[in-house]
Amino acid sequence: MPKLFISYRREDSAYPSHAIYKHLAEHYGHDSVMFDVDSIPLGVDFVEYLNEKVSQCDALLVIIGGSWVDACSENGTRRLDDPDDFVRVEVYSALKMGIPVIPVLVDRASMPRADDLPPSLKPLSRRNAAEVRPGRDYQSHLELLVRGLDRVFEHAAATSGKKEKAATPAMQQESTETAETVTTPAPANPKSPEAAKKTEEARLPQSIETGGVITNSIGMELKLIPAGEFMMGSPDTDKDSRRNERPQHRVRITQPFYMGINLVTQREYEQVMGDNPATYNGEDQRPVETITWHDAVKFCNKLSELDGLDQFYDIDIDSQNVSVIGGTGHRLPTEAEWEYACRAGTSTKWSCGDDTETLSAAAWYGRELPDGTRLVGEGEPNQWGLYDMHGNVWEWCWDLYKRYGQTSMETNLTPLGENRRALRGGSFQSSASLCRSAIRGRVVPDHRDPFIGFRVSRSCLRHQEMSIKSVANRY
Repeated sequence: MPKLFISYRREDSAYPSHAIYKHLAEHYGHDSVMFDVDSIPLGVDFVEYLNEKVSQCDALLVIIGGSWVDACSENGTRRLDDPDDFVRVEVYSALKMGIPVIPVLVDRASMPRADDLPPSLKPLSRRNAAEVRPGRDYQSHLELLVRGLDRVFEHAAATSGKKEKAATPAMQQESTETAETVTTPAPANPKSPEAAKKTEEARLPQSIETGGVITNSIGMELKLIPAGEFMMGSPDTDKDSRRNERPQHRVRITQPFYMGINLVTQREYEQVMGDNPATYNGEDQRPVETITWHDAVKFCNKLSELDGLDQFYDIDIDSQNVSVIGGTGHRLPTEAEWEYACRAGTSTKWSCGDDTETLSAAAWYGRELPDGTRLVGEGEPNQWGLYDMHGNVWEWCWDLYKRYGQTSMETNLTPLGENRRALRGGSFQSSASLCRSAIRGRVVPDHRDPFIGFRVSRSCLRHQEMSIKSVANRY
């Protein structure tokens, strides 16, 4: 049976909340509806306790009455502004874990505006709400709520049952690496693209549900990417391949991770950093560009801070050296993670195949300089639901650029200076060949131009450093 969590404020909506609970408990069963989490054991961290209870549910209902937003504590401060407020903890936990959050408006309440909410709860303002109002339509409102919940549960069941929840502090485990290169060489005479594609797809793990999406405090969505293996780089038979894409080698992504569904937009960048450096501005859903690698790393740390996450990077302002602290804060993807997520189980030139006609439906490329970028997410996504992996803007990756076969690609401590950083994906001005899944670029980290942007990623499990390690110390 599905499980529901009902979040409400007693001083705001006690009576309608109890009535809604009674109706849902009769429909789904009392054991399926969590209500009034009062019996928190003595000495237990109540945030972890609430996280655990919320994580056991398939949906969270937020009962919103007329004073839900403005309710104050005895000292006169607004409850929602307190990070330890029970309601805030419950709602944020569900948003963070990708659990459906359904606002239920009671009495004369209206949906809170984003400006009325703390940063971590702003995504709530965009959730489609149900109404349970007093009067002659009260019963029909309850029936509509049940039908809506049934559809939510049916959708969850249709997408392989239980959704993968984002890791919470109580769930995090230690891990020391996310990717490693194994020594299986690329075949000398590869099979047909169709056969190779099927081989790669068959190798993908089936135990991790790839439909999980988490939404952070600024409304940015990140998609759960499963662990697995793939062939990184280009085969010798690809006439469009470049020297720095060879030799092709097998890479194992040892831990699942989250990848931004879209490029970071100008709106998102300005919301976090307070400015918009983009050359092609005027439409805030275009990707942010004209930013350095340093800018991208600082954005990740600032976004982690807004989300209440530990910062992933330690940045020395004076020397501009960057090292990895670890954890589940926002970060840049590694090159291996980027290509793995871009390919999404394929082995063709582009994630959409080998035909430029199909590429045109997915990518923004081959344009003149005045055309510039386009809005994110306008093309077709790849098989894992990621947009603009080909074209629009080049994307910064975490790694120091190295040729394949040039020692182990360690990425834990990274002095900046003149070291070049890896770029992936091509831009709006690139040719089709320069937008292939395997294409690699590199520039110094303080370089900025209107062809370079980025997307963010997050680890699922806590780790103290990131490395892409060759088992035999070679590719």
